[in-house]
Amino acid sequence: MTATREKTKDTDDLGETNGHEDLSPGKDTSEMDNDPSVRRVKFRGVLYELQELEIGQYDEIEKKATHTEQDPETGQKLEIVDQKMQQRLLLKEMLKQGMPEGGINKIPPRILFTLNGIVNSMLFTPEPDELEAERKKKADEDTSKGNV
Repeated sequence: MTATREKTKDTDDLGETNGHEDLSPGKDTSEMDNDPSVRRVKFRGVLYELQELEIGQYDEIEKKATHTEQDPETGQKLEIVDQKMQQRLLLKEMLKQGMPEGGINKIPPRILFTLNGIVNSMLFTPEPDELEAERKKKADEDTSKGNV
């Protein structure tokens, strides 16, 4: 199994660029090429592989990261999601390769924040419509034939 490695630049939330090797689907010639549910990246010589979650797994993590507090002004009970805990639980569940001995607490901060960005993009980026290319091709053919 050989991988074609392409040097890429990611920009973090502070606008700093962090060079890394992107081995995600489309850049990797392995059997995972066509699997959008897997993302592989390499930082500092360590290969990290993240696997998309099923919605039930996501819901369980959200439940674990949620606690109830009482609003001091209204007395109303509020459900609060601890976003830091949720993000770490998501990463822990999604990271199938690359977890250091000792867990998430042993991942250097810049790598952790970059992995969190990948987790977020895997969870919240719309799934591409596989039929869109066919619709575009048909529309282009119709336009070239004068059928608008």
